[in-house]
Amino acid sequence: MLKERFDLITHLQESLKAFEEEHGIKPQAVVLSPAAFSWLVTVFHEDERYFGVSPVDFERWVFHTNTSSVKIIIDETADNFEVRVL
Repeated sequence: MLKERFDLITHLQESLKAFEEEHGIKPQAVVLSPAAFSWLVTVFHEDERYFGVSPVDFERWVFHTNTSSVKIIIDETADNFEVRVL
């Protein structure tokens, strides 16, 4: 039996898309746990190194999607790998 793997990037993208579909507006921010943010930094720094692009603007703390750009907020009280969309 294969154990299902958690994919934070897919979860983040699906959460943003679901928010937009449910509320009919583009999300303004994504709230991440410190662990989730740390993981995204690691993954997207590698993308930037290998492909020359990253969906995260680390200087402005903004995550770019196909349809919008959202501010990244870190919540120190959030559970590991928690993602909330505002």
